[in-house]
Amino acid sequence: MSPRGDGDGASKGATAVVDAVLFESDGVRVTTRRVVAHGRSWGLEYVRAVTVSFQSPAERLLRMQAVLVGALLLIYGLAHGLLAAFVRDGGLGGVALGVAAVISYAALARRLLRSECTCVWLHTRYSSQLVYRGRSRSTARALARVMRRALSHRRTAEAREDAA
Repeated sequence: MSPRGDGDGASKGATAVVDAVLFESDGVRVTTRRVVAHGRSWGLEYVRAVTVSFQSPAERLLRMQAVLVGALLLIYGLAHGLLAAFVRDGGLGGVALGVAAVISYAALARRLLRSECTCVWLHTRYSSQLVYRGRSRSTARALARVMRRALSHRRTAEAREDAA
């Protein structure tokens, strides 16, 4: 079976595990043998850990501010050059650009501040993959809980097979 989890996961001589669906919501499916999300599949035997991260609106806003400042400087430079051709003194163009920048920044800040982002990460030996991103903390927690239980059951079954 490949690290992506494309095989069936049943080892020779082992009792076949029924691939029952444990969780299915928002494009993520967790079964007793694999996790499927965003068109990719990971076998549970390759999963090392599952983590949940919560990103507050303030954290998202700080990141977006840096991008916004750079974009505003670029837009100001371009707009100032273009407006200088239409308005000889450039004062009216600068005021119009400032008003447009404040309005766009207020709209962006309003959108970012009203929602928080919750992510569920799947960690394998080779990489970490984003499995779920959304606003619902309850969905993220339920998904992580189901994935951890499936991992625990998988590891317990593997330990029993090794002991036998």
